[in-house]
Order: sequence, then structure tokens, then C-alpha cells
Amino acid sequence: MDSHIKNARLLSNLLDNKFSILGFKFGIDPLVGLIPFFGDVIGFVLSSYIIWIGHNLNLPAKEIGKMWRNVIFDLVLGSVPFIGDISDFFYKASRKNLLILEKHLKTRIIEGEIVG
Repeated sequence: MDSHIKNARLLSNLLDNKFSILGFKFGIDPLVGLIPFFGDVIGFVLSSYIIWIGHNLNLPAKEIGKMWRNVIFDLVLGSVPFIGDISDFFYKASRKNLLILEKHLKTRIIEGEIVG
């Protein structure tokens, strides 16, 4: 389980927060999104990996649904010329999905359990 969470964090950071210019954080998602059509598809596939991790960690269907909505919204919005390129810098679907994943995992901790 720890390796899945670590991978989700690394991927989310890479896609949405890896770089910083003048305090503004962004990842490779908006950069790859500049490639017409294929860039948005690549971002969709990479973001879907975090959903796969959530599925393997038995997130409830409601949470998986929220994650899919985030990724699909990002794909649809990103496919709009110009507006989509700008939105990719601000709408961080992978980060949102990581937060859903981490929130669910915190609720699964049993009282008295040692967390490492």
C-alpha cells in the first residue's frame, strides 16, 4: 500500500506542482497539454493511474466517481483551444484526486494502529 501512495504522490506532483516560476506552481500536465489532442490524452492516461491506485485500495465507488469526474472535466476543458491550455495551469485534477485518496486512507486508520 505504501508504494502505491508514494507513486500517486510522485505522479500528482509531477503532473501538477513540479515546477515553480515566481511562486506559481505547475507541472508537466499543462506543458504536455500544448500538444494538440495527444497532449490532453496523455494527461488523461497519466491522471487515470491515480484512480487505478484508488480502485486497488478499495476506495468507495462514490470517491472513484469523483476522481473520474475530475479527470474527465480536465480532459474536456483541456481540449478547448486556448482556454484549455490556460485552464491546465489552474485546474489540477491529479492533485484533487490525490487529496481524495489521502482523505479516504486517513479514515481507514484504526484507533491504536501504528502508522509509519
